[in-house]
Amino acid sequence: MKMTRNTTSLRRSNQEGAAAEIMTSGSPLLPGQGQELHIPLSSQAVFWRPRHPAASRTLGQLPFLFWLLGTVRPRLIVQFGLGDGVAYMGLCQASERLGDSAICMGIQASEPLLPAAMRDQHDAHYSDFSELLAADLTTAARRLDGDIDLLVLNQPLEVADLARLQSAWLPRLSDRSVILVCNPDAVFPDTSARESLLPLNNSLFIAPVSAGGHAMEVILHGKDPAERLLALAAQRPGTPAYLGSRQVFKRLGHAVEATQSAADAGKVRDQLQRSQQSMEAALKARDVELKDRQAEVAAARAAEAAEVSQRANMLARQYDLEQVLSAREQEIAALKSVRAELETQLKKLEDQSRLRATEHAAEVDAARLQDA
Repeated sequence: MKMTRNTTSLRRSNQEGAAAEIMTSGSPLLPGQGQELHIPLSSQAVFWRPRHPAASRTLGQLPFLFWLLGTVRPRLIVQFGLGDGVAYMGLCQASERLGDSAICMGIQASEPLLPAAMRDQHDAHYSDFSELLAADLTTAARRLDGDIDLLVLNQPLEVADLARLQSAWLPRLSDRSVILVCNPDAVFPDTSARESLLPLNNSLFIAPVSAGGHAMEVILHGKDPAERLLALAAQRPGTPAYLGSRQVFKRLGHAVEATQSAADAGKVRDQLQRSQQSMEAALKARDVELKDRQAEVAAARAAEAAEVSQRANMLARQYDLEQVLSAREQEIAALKSVRAELETQLKKLEDQSRLRATEHAAEVDAARLQDA
């Protein structure tokens, strides 16, 4: 891997006002009498505000991670396993902030290497000195030039991975190299695997466990580590300086987590407010729609009432006409009866007239016979 950085454009002054970046949700434990806590508190890096915060068990470890990079000043950083990306993005942020022309390399066997939004941020801010590589440990070893000052282990290591790490990567560590193990219980399958790879006689100390239960183990692998690391590693559990240092990092980590929790709560609140506004707008629209529907129903009912009234009038008119028709039919029936009687009487008269005519004719014929 051959990458360069424009240190002039990336270098930022370490003399910027630290007050703008000190966490507002909590203050670190100040040293008491006889406690030598100048090691963590002397570095402005512990007060840097994370640029890429996210819900992660590693979030509370970022102040310690910033301090570690400010102390080691690595020239080449390699991380195996990117996880949720918070640790690697913190390494990139610290490398850019320190302006030491450090090169970063993140290696993971499977895609996606980073969450989509975080990958966009990485490419926008750090792609000139950071490379993400989807490869196994053997393939990635061929892509690397130079000695490694900081090796970060952030993925479970199987037996084959441990062998590759020991044969291909540990020989590439520099004399001042440091190995950072994120959540050692998850990285090493068992204690014997860790001891076979990194003997216990290496100087080491464990960073304070974050609120999310995530620990970091720092192993001073090189023969010439930074004096501050040696000083901190020399503090044994139970001593005031040891406990005080852990409390400083713990308070700073909790402040970062509290700030993120507040930001997340603010986002949830804003989302709820937007949802409420959307619901209120929807309710108003429903009210308007309901009123329109009520007006339509009222108009339909009025039209129906008018139609019912018209139909009733028509039925009444039909009834009246039927009554008139019935009366007319009765009158016609009566007239037909009268007509039949008249026709009968007329027939009788016609029969009587014919009878009389016959009788008259007979009388006339009889009279003529007498006269003759």
